[in-house]
Amino acid sequence: MDLFETLPPISDWERTRRGVELSAGDEHVRFDFVGPDVLRIKISQQGVFDATPTFAVVQDEFGTPEFTRRRTTRGMVLTPSTLKVRIAFDPFHFDVFRADGSSVVRSIEGEAYRFDDNGWRVRRAKTSKDTILGLGEKTQPFNHNGRRTS
Repeated sequence: MDLFETLPPISDWERTRRGVELSAGDEHVRFDFVGPDVLRIKISQQGVFDATPTFAVVQDEFGTPEFTRRRTTRGMVLTPSTLKVRIAFDPFHFDVFRADGSSVVRSIEGEAYRFDDNGWRVRRAKTSKDTILGLGEKTQPFNHNGRRTS
C-alpha cells in the first residue's frame, strides 16, 4: 500500500527575485535561478522551508539572473538564457531543458514529488542513454540504473 501523498494542484504563484514561488495547498514550491544555468528547487514541509538547508551549490550570490516568465494553459514556462523550465500546475510536475532542447530532468506527471510524515520521494523519467551514478554510498555498483535506493 502506497501511503505517499502528492502535492495538491498549484493554486497561486508569485514572482521572486530569482524565480517563482508556487502555492499548493499548505505547501510551497520555489524555483530559484542561482545563475542562468543553475536551478535550485525547494519544497516546503508543513508549509515551511528548511531554515538550514544544505545545497550542492553553496555560493549563490552570482547576481540576479534575468529570466522570462510565461503563463500557459497548464502552468508556466521560465526561461533564463540557457535553460527552459516547464511547470505544470495540475497535476504538479516539471521538466528542465537546455537551450538546445536536450533534457536536463523530466518528472513523471503526478509523481514529481510525493511525501508522507517520515520522508519524501521523487520520480523522474529517463531515456536508455541516461545513467544514474553513485548516491554517496561505497558498497554498491557505481551505475544505479534499475535499482531502488532509500
